[in-house]
Amino acid sequence: MSTTKDEAYRFQARLVGGTFIELPVEQLRRIANANGVDSIEQETKHFSYSTTLHGPLRFYKGKGYGKIFWCSVMCCAAIFLSLQINILITYFMSHPTATSVTFVPAEVLTLPAVTVCNYNPITKNYIQYLNESSSGAGYFTNDLLRYMTMAYSEVEDLYLHANNDTIERGRQAYEYFQSIFTEYEFNIENFFARA
Repeated sequence: MSTTKDEAYRFQARLVGGTFIELPVEQLRRIANANGVDSIEQETKHFSYSTTLHGPLRFYKGKGYGKIFWCSVMCCAAIFLSLQINILITYFMSHPTATSVTFVPAEVLTLPAVTVCNYNPITKNYIQYLNESSSGAGYFTNDLLRYMTMAYSEVEDLYLHANNDTIERGRQAYEYFQSIFTEYEFNIENFFARA
């Protein structure tokens, strides 16, 4: 702790990390020496100016009838608040809470053994159209259909259910059908857009 004559109103304290902080000693002395009424008045003024409530500021700044009006508004609000708290506590104390837990055995719940999803991005009519078209002429095979549907498969499903022979046969059928089909540009994107 060190003080100098030109900085008699400052107090320096050394922290553990080696840095210094300066405390305004004069201001702290003024707060300590303030009388009870003065400090309450200062705190009330500070609270009134810094709060987001409208009542305390208008009550503190008000004069004459304005001060009386805002005092009555704040008193009424405090009375209604205490009444509401009283009602809520009374209501809470008068109705005990009961919790009931019921266990349902698994045999009662009937679930289907198989869930069927009716979403199919490819219609049978479109496959028939490709096989019956003049340029397709029956060359849209099951290998090609499997290869085309693999485009919408997840990677994990593709690794689990597909083998290299099936993929290779499908790729060859795709390239051949793409070369002979002339009604529109045949590719995977156009296939699913028209299916």
